[in-house]
Amino acid sequence: MKSLKLIFVLSSLIAGIAGISFALEIGNMITPDELQKLKSIGTIRAMARIDMAGLTGHSEFIYAAPGMMHTEIDLGILKMTQGFDGETAWIRDQNGQYMELTGGDRKNIISGVYMTGMCYFLDNCLSGQVQYAGDTTMEEISYHVFSAVPDFGDSLWLYFNTASRRLEIVEERLDEISIMNYLSDFRMIDGMEIPFVSKSKSSVPQLNMTAVTDTIEFNVPVDFSLFEMIPEGADNFVFPVDRDSVVVPFVYHNGHIFLKASINGLPPEFFILDSGAGTNVVDREYAEKIGLKPEGDLPAKGIAGYGSASLTRIDSLAVGGVMIYDEVVGVIDFSAMALDAPGEIGGVLGHDLLSRFPIKINYADSVMVLYNPETFVPPDSSLGIDFEYIMKIPLVNARYGDVDGKFLIDLGNPFSLILHHSFVEDNDLAKTFTNIDTMQGNLGGVGGLSDVYAATGDDFQIGAVRISKPPLLIAQSETGVIGSLRVNGNMGNLLLQEFELLLDYKGKKIYIMALNK
Repeated sequence: MKSLKLIFVLSSLIAGIAGISFALEIGNMITPDELQKLKSIGTIRAMARIDMAGLTGHSEFIYAAPGMMHTEIDLGILKMTQGFDGETAWIRDQNGQYMELTGGDRKNIISGVYMTGMCYFLDNCLSGQVQYAGDTTMEEISYHVFSAVPDFGDSLWLYFNTASRRLEIVEERLDEISIMNYLSDFRMIDGMEIPFVSKSKSSVPQLNMTAVTDTIEFNVPVDFSLFEMIPEGADNFVFPVDRDSVVVPFVYHNGHIFLKASINGLPPEFFILDSGAGTNVVDREYAEKIGLKPEGDLPAKGIAGYGSASLTRIDSLAVGGVMIYDEVVGVIDFSAMALDAPGEIGGVLGHDLLSRFPIKINYADSVMVLYNPETFVPPDSSLGIDFEYIMKIPLVNARYGDVDGKFLIDLGNPFSLILHHSFVEDNDLAKTFTNIDTMQGNLGGVGGLSDVYAATGDDFQIGAVRISKPPLLIAQSETGVIGSLRVNGNMGNLLLQEFELLLDYKGKKIYIMALNK
């Protein structure tokens, strides 16, 4: 998620142009000569120094008209690559895993590409709608403000200084969080005035960052294969020889799935299986105990807000005879969560385990089956429920009562069905609730707590599966996952435990099957 923000900041660095003859329609804000300069730019290559979340490093950014992008980010322990080929948005994450970006993550990339190409001025670029939004004053500086909505992208607000006629501020939303990108240190490059410094500020300190351009070049030769998602290289795991699957027992306790896993060959500890975690995570106290060294202070988006996470590198992670090598994992302080666990908690197993292997979960028998991805044969695809990703978490279309919504599949949620307050209010769903209990307390984890109340809900349908009158929690927070503008609710273990699940991350399908009782 942080990497998506970085793409936008780098895009903002080269999004300003001076010498504009100002009018209240953005098409009249640029002279014919300046427009010809823009249209003559076929490619852009920029190198920048990055300071964010306690990490420093550099990035390389390549753009090709009319709307392709490739970015490599190197912050030491955090190395990522992202691309957009005009249709497909993708990421190669810190552990070398390729994933196509969908939903809100894809929209964020498109908005960044739109800014990079200065498409708000051009008719041969990514299309969108631009409208004058009025004038405003910030810190005694007057600005003309334009709203820009790229097709299939997120809304943006462009602040042009009325005196200098420069684009000095770009406002964006990262889901429920507003971020202001301040552009400065303008320099002339090939007849165009370009900002060399971008500083982003938001209500979440871990999202703030500074990017300083070292070099920028126009119309350089480009290898267009850079923009395509072409997974390469071997996965850094070993599956038991001549095995199509392995069975891993788990302890199902208080709504959590606890698995035994070993880090760096040490005695195994309990880890929580959590599809709501965008990476594998180690508890900070346990990390210190086994000699791991955390780095950075990155944003960790929890159910009710934002917390802090660091990164560290482990040599190996072993689960049920399967070994994952040389992996970057998160480090989070679990002490404030007051987890009721069957033993010492080592951490969380999230996307970095689930994305490598198709996984079946049988709650009744308390076993998880890991399938060898080389030999796995998926069930009839017509039985599967398609999902997209948001922050590496599966997000499915489902129906509450007669209202469609988007719901997370969250195996780290020990409750049943959580509905977000905005979804309830926007669709007047409270009238469908019975057995309302307003004394239910708080819901939370990383990032804080949310007030909630409990109720019995209307029927809930996902795919062909219909669940009659599920127990609900209605969450009130306006930040974190609960406050997301792109998610309406969250399906947890108490809802899913009545079924057998098969998660196929590569195929982007979940199979929800009846238990054999």
